[in-house]
This record gives sequence, structure tokens and C-alpha cells, in this order.
Amino acid sequence: MVKVKTINTNTAADILNVSESTVRNWMKSGLLNSELTIENVKFIKSSISNGEIERLNKRANKTKSSKSFVPSEYTNNENILNIVSEIVNLSQNQFNNISEIIFNITIAFIDESEIIDGNYYFKRDALKQVFDDFNNNLYKPNISFLTKITAKVSFLKKSDTTDVLGLLYQSLLTEGDKSQKGSYYTPPKIIDELINDFSNNIKSFLDPCCGTGAFILSAMKLKHIKPKNIYGADLDRNAVFLAKINILSVYEDFNEVPKIFHIDTLNELATGNIFCETNYLIGTIDAIATNPPWGASKNNSPSIKYENLLGSKEIYSMFILKSIELLKENGEMSFLLPVSILNIQTHKKIRKILCSQTKIVSIKEFGKAFTGVYTPVVSIHSKLAKEITPNEVIIKTLDNLYSINQDRFIKTKDNVFDIKVDETYQKLINKIYSLPHHTLKGNSKWALGIVTGDNNKHLKSQINTDLEPIFKGSDINYYCLKNPSNYIKYERELFQQIAKNEFYRANEKLIYKFISNKLVFAYDSQRSLTLNSANILIPYIPDSNIKTVLAFLNSSVFQFLHKIKFSTHKILKGNLQELPFPSIPNSTQNEIIKYVNSAISGEEHMFENIDNIVFEIFKITEKEKAIIKNFIK
Repeated sequence: MVKVKTINTNTAADILNVSESTVRNWMKSGLLNSELTIENVKFIKSSISNGEIERLNKRANKTKSSKSFVPSEYTNNENILNIVSEIVNLSQNQFNNISEIIFNITIAFIDESEIIDGNYYFKRDALKQVFDDFNNNLYKPNISFLTKITAKVSFLKKSDTTDVLGLLYQSLLTEGDKSQKGSYYTPPKIIDELINDFSNNIKSFLDPCCGTGAFILSAMKLKHIKPKNIYGADLDRNAVFLAKINILSVYEDFNEVPKIFHIDTLNELATGNIFCETNYLIGTIDAIATNPPWGASKNNSPSIKYENLLGSKEIYSMFILKSIELLKENGEMSFLLPVSILNIQTHKKIRKILCSQTKIVSIKEFGKAFTGVYTPVVSIHSKLAKEITPNEVIIKTLDNLYSINQDRFIKTKDNVFDIKVDETYQKLINKIYSLPHHTLKGNSKWALGIVTGDNNKHLKSQINTDLEPIFKGSDINYYCLKNPSNYIKYERELFQQIAKNEFYRANEKLIYKFISNKLVFAYDSQRSLTLNSANILIPYIPDSNIKTVLAFLNSSVFQFLHKIKFSTHKILKGNLQELPFPSIPNSTQNEIIKYVNSAISGEEHMFENIDNIVFEIFKITEKEKAIIKNFIK
């Protein structure tokens, strides 16, 4: 008998374009065989693609999305958006290959191009070389297509559109392309603000993940950097081509191929290895600015070197570390990053590096900046320096402007950048934590809700004798659960992921919304089941009743602490474990429990009574109450 060759979960994950944990869950649920083979994995992939496995095909997975869209945050000009849409539609109707679309659109874009007998010609040798290197004799100009789009491209060039080629390219990319590449169009106003914040004496500029060159265009416009001192790199061959064209279009007298490299920045640019041709960049760059890709790698690390240094696969942290290697002394860098950089534990090492090796100039909030991306963003502008302190960091939140001494970030746990905390807030936080207290760390048990693997199959909207209620995040109110909207047959072996039975069947537990920017906790004594949007907490705070813990978690004081310290749209165990539960007399605890029992019964007017007791416990003054209530409002 021929022995069938098996593969590991890493290889299977690569083939299926999912994480290894997902592969293991599919093995556990029986979707994949316990012994993985190429044949089994490819069969499942095919079944997902053709819709035979509907539940997986319907997963909210942006990496598979074929939808494209014009990034509307770029401009409010309806004429521009309409013309971009027209060009995209014409392109998609004419070609199947995005590189061929880019090739033809760029010919229409270049003023000094000329087509003779179906071939293209340029006045400058550098333009011809850039086109030839990209084209490699694969494509010919499509005359009928160029006739349709040339006037439209010309209109866009005459508008106030900063990066016409970038806007068109982003509009051609599908949502799946953008998600896989971490490629989203950065609004020009944000780019210009980041570049404007740089010193006026910078002579060289680099974008280590430059895309079509939007940051480069801004640096050329605002800082007047000579083209020979501009550098960029990107993994996307189409984007690198467009970035070169953008530079040559601005500098009409420049006749050299721009130094924009089609390489893997983390592993190939200025590595220090003896044969690396770009080592001359190490320690030489005046300014670096970029919007790097976001997201930790699911399977293979983007760079083993930087993963080992950071203890994380988060790619944007790696780009920050790479940029520090490239900057000269007092060189500046500015990164646009997800807000999680400020306080999530995963990023503590890169925060420590920023605190210890750079002077942080500013941290700014920009809110939700990208179409199709939920995550709010911030910028961090810093300078490479040997002497770090004393240093005042400018903080610009969405509603405030002030400064913080960098020393504070050095002293916070995990070097958290607590930018929401000005001097007034800090005094209030210190006061709250000054009371003797316990935390949930070491005094609690936690569990995730059930991942069914197929909600359409397992969840029912009406109850019968075989079913029982199951609660999701939207079913959670303060203190109590809503009437259930879903029912399920509790067959543990059929679910994709499930916690131990003791958590769901606990005589008392707290259930909380996982996806939320507020703390919303409910009490459960009915041994209820929950879905994965509703997590479970069983607290064991010394000398505290579970209902007392519930009162603190739903209180305005804790809402204030959680929002100001963590400011996340997910309620994370690590953050909850930092909240302070003070020791209180039995008489006060009994009073709280009485009000909590009423709140659990649906008497919402009891919320204020509970809040007032918690305020009294922490000795919060009327003025401080106003500060807390205004902040959480």
C-alpha cells in the first residue's frame, strides 16, 4: 500500500489563505481530516470557492472580496469621483490584467508620450527606461481605450487631485487586494500634515512602503527635496512603476530613473549584508514618513530578524524598527498607525524602543481615516536621539491640544502612550487608584462564547423542546440580559470552538459585550449559553460579592478609567485586569447588592443610585463627577 504524504498546519494555512488556528479548528470540527493531505486541503479550498461549503464562503473575510471602490475620503468633488468611476469601468470592460490597465492609463497620463505605429516614444530616456522595465514587451498601447480615457485623465490632472495615478490605482484594486497588501489610500490632508511637521532643513526623504508615492509627492511639494535624494521601496510592482512616473512628472528636467526599489523592504533593503547594494542608505536619511501595512502575519513572519527583536509578527512595528536603522542622528520619522499602537500589550516593545531611542515630537489622533477600515488612526512623529529626556510631547486628540512629558510614557506599564490623560485627568486617575484595592488579575476566570462554525445551521429563531437560549453581544444590557433572539441545540462536539462546560453552566457568572467601546456587563444565574460576541467572566475578588463586582464594572468611574486608559473598540481581558476594586464595608456592599438586584430586574433608575455609591467609595467630588460624566458622554 502506498503511504499518503501528510502536510503540516502551516502549509495547509498557506494553501487555504487562513490562519493556522483556523486550520486546527476545521480539523477539530471534522471539516479537514485529522491527518492533513494536499488532496484533502485542495478539495476543501475548491468547495469553499464554488460555494459548496456555504458557511465558510459567507465568512466576513475581506481578503476574498472582489468589490472595488473609489476612496471617497480623498475628495468631495463629485465630478472627480464620477470620472474616476468611468475610467475604472472602461478599464475593467477592456482588460483582464491590472498591469495592462496601469500601462495604458500611464501613457494617457504622460504629456511627453507619443504613439507611432502602435509603439510608444518619450522625450526623456529615463521615462522610456521606466516604461520598458515595467512593460518588458508584454503590452502595446490600446488606441481605442486611450481615445476614450485621455480627456478624462487630462481633466483629473488639471484638478486639485494630488496623486491621480494613485487614486486610479486604488480605485481599480479590489477590497481583497487592499486587505492582503495592507494597501489603503491615505487622504492627502493627513499626508501633508505629517510632512509639514518635519523640519525645513531635511535634504533626503524615504518612504519604505511607498505605494504610488503619495508621501513622496508631498515631500517634494512641501520640502522641495531634490529628486536624486528621494528614495522609496514597495513590494507592489505596479505601485513602484507609478511612483517612478509620479516623480518624473513633477521633475520635468530630471532624466534619471528614480530610486524607487521593487523589493521587500524588511528583508532586502539596506540589510548590512556584504552583497546588499543599498547599504549606503543605513544611517543616512533625514526624514522618513509612511502609512505602513497593518496586521500581524497569520502564518509566515514578514521578517524573522525583526520578529525576534520585537517578539511580535506585527508588520508596522517592524517598519518602525527598520526606519530607525536608516535614519541619521536627529533624523525624523512620522508613521500613520492604528490606534492600538498606543496601548495594546502586543506593541509594548516597539513603544519601549520609541521611548528609549527617539524623542517623540507629537502624537495626533485622526479618527477613522480610510474607507472600509473601522480602526481609528494616529500619527507618531519622532526624532532619533541619544539624549531622550527631558522632552515634551505635543498631544493632539480629536478635541484637545496639550503636551505630556515623555518621562511619563517611560514609567507607564508596558510604556503605554496614554495620550487621553492630561494633568487634570492624571490627578483623578491617581486618586481613584490610591485606595487600597484588588484587581481581577489572579482573581478571576475567563471564557469565550461558542463559535458554532455555521450560525445559519445551528441557530434557530424559535424555541422547541430540543433547544435552549443562546445570547450574543447585542443581547446584553447593563446588569441584565435581553429576551433571547436565538436558540440552539447544545451539541458540543459539533461546534468549531467551545469553552469548558463549567463556564456556561456556572451558577453565577458575568457576561459582557466583546465588541464595544463601553463596558456592558450583565448578571446570569440561569446557566446560559453565549456566542463568541458575548464573553464570560467569573470574578473572585476577595471579600466582594459578584454583584458588587458587576456594579463597579458598569459604573461611570470604570467607564471613565477604561475609556481614558485603553480607548479600544474591544473589551480585552488584559485591560479589565488593571481596573481597581476597592475594599468596602459589608454595609456598603449590602446596599450595592440591593440596588443591583433591582437593576437586574430591569429597574434602570437604579443605575444612578449605584453610580452615586461608587462615586462616594472613591471620594469623587461634584467637580470630578462632572469631569467623568463629560468625558464618557
